[in-house]
Amino acid sequence: MKLRTIWALMVLLAGLLVLGGCASETENFVCGVIGLEEQASVEPAARDAVDACHPWNGCDLRAARLEVLYVETLPGIPVDGTDRRVSRVILYGRLTSLELTRADTSTGFAAIDPVTAPVVLTLEQEESGECRVLEYWEAEAGPDDEAEIRERFPREIQEQAGRLCTAEAYTLAAERACLDEAVRLWDLDAGGMADRLLDSLMEAYPEGMDPMEFLSAHRETWRELQVLGLHTVCSVFSRFLAGDSQKTAWTVLAAVGSEMTMMIDDYIDEGPIYKESWFESFLRDARFYLKRDGKEELQDRHPCMWLALEMAGEA
Repeated sequence: MKLRTIWALMVLLAGLLVLGGCASETENFVCGVIGLEEQASVEPAARDAVDACHPWNGCDLRAARLEVLYVETLPGIPVDGTDRRVSRVILYGRLTSLELTRADTSTGFAAIDPVTAPVVLTLEQEESGECRVLEYWEAEAGPDDEAEIRERFPREIQEQAGRLCTAEAYTLAAERACLDEAVRLWDLDAGGMADRLLDSLMEAYPEGMDPMEFLSAHRETWRELQVLGLHTVCSVFSRFLAGDSQKTAWTVLAAVGSEMTMMIDDYIDEGPIYKESWFESFLRDARFYLKRDGKEELQDRHPCMWLALEMAGEA
């Protein structure tokens, strides 16, 4: 696997020298940092490193989420020929990134293009708080992530990092959180994006084809719908409630709804029904769960069920 390691000179040429406490959020870039509460002074440098060093594709909007899993600190390193001493801070974590392309309207967007990968940032911090990046390493997304983690990460977090960077349930959750931040910051129309993606699937679906095979064959569109999360679920529910006229596409619409609700809710759809009656079956389950567990429990553990009841006027 090809590794991306960007050394201090390259970083400094990119202008990556920041003072502790400065925010790194521009009109077209946002990066949330999790896990540095006790060393917040290095957050701006970490954000700027992601902006400058991650291999972006040049889309209109860039959103990232850096989750720091482990911090290694080497304090008081003397600087040759001076009285200065600097601390070296190494951050081990996972980076989730999304690139969005604006559509025809100010709030429309496309091309989610999610990436989750292990990263290691080596920072140097002056006693004054001034911080610079010495090295930025990021593995290319791929099947060798776990091998690279074993090589680069401390032993005590290798298992956790491998799970968070490769297991689909964890990467999807991070990608949804990253997209939600982008939608909030730039006031994007995520519902409109979900509508367009579902339209494209329903128009392309051939009657009689197994819906899960069809979604596998359209994996990029399906993945974007998964990242859109509740926005996709809302679009699916609205079509069932409106009685969508594309009857031949009911099976793929039901498959998307069933897979998404099982993925987001703490819920098992026993023998999913990929046909027009799926939504009524889901609503019956939602009513049962509401009666059994109450409103607060349903909102917390089964957000899709609560959304269905709200949209049906039963919440």
